[in-house]
Amino acid sequence: MRFFNRHLVTLALGLAGLGLHASDYRALLDVARTTWAKKLHIGVVCKYNEQAGRIESLRKIAGEETVITVVDVHAEREWLAASHILARRRPDFLLLMPSGGFYGEGGFWSTVLVRALARLGVPSVGTSPRAIEQGAVFAVGEHTGYHLLVSERPIGNISVILPKQGQAFRQDQSSGAATLNLISAER
Repeated sequence: MRFFNRHLVTLALGLAGLGLHASDYRALLDVARTTWAKKLHIGVVCKYNEQAGRIESLRKIAGEETVITVVDVHAEREWLAASHILARRRPDFLLLMPSGGFYGEGGFWSTVLVRALARLGVPSVGTSPRAIEQGAVFAVGEHTGYHLLVSERPIGNISVILPKQGQAFRQDQSSGAATLNLISAER
């Protein structure tokens, strides 16, 4: 019985975490839509089977007009394949996952990926101050206290309008779910 109860607690904590990330994504997407109304293609790099719940939350919040391209990676060394896939697919921006393993916010390999995509003109966004340190153009979420943080100096060849620090953003309630393209980085 203790085994069963422990798994229920773990499941409940996991589901509670998904709710927190959903509000992070809502805030982040609201800023993106306010700033970049026509940018509806989101790139994500993660180990999909570990992030499926978060991706589904993102997909539901993003709305049916949005396309999310997820590059499924299984090793640190796949950053180059992931950047090539995203360069071909041309997402409007890369969303760093709050805890996406070696490609999540704060990870060395996600910093390498952010910088490679910035050289190609693809901006990155995140939900914590760590994302700004890595080169993201803005971050908003639970770890920023839902205050918008904006990079003072975007890296690479990024030429996008930046939101104003502390700018108010609308709280859209999108209808429908985004289209999901899942691509494996393995060759």
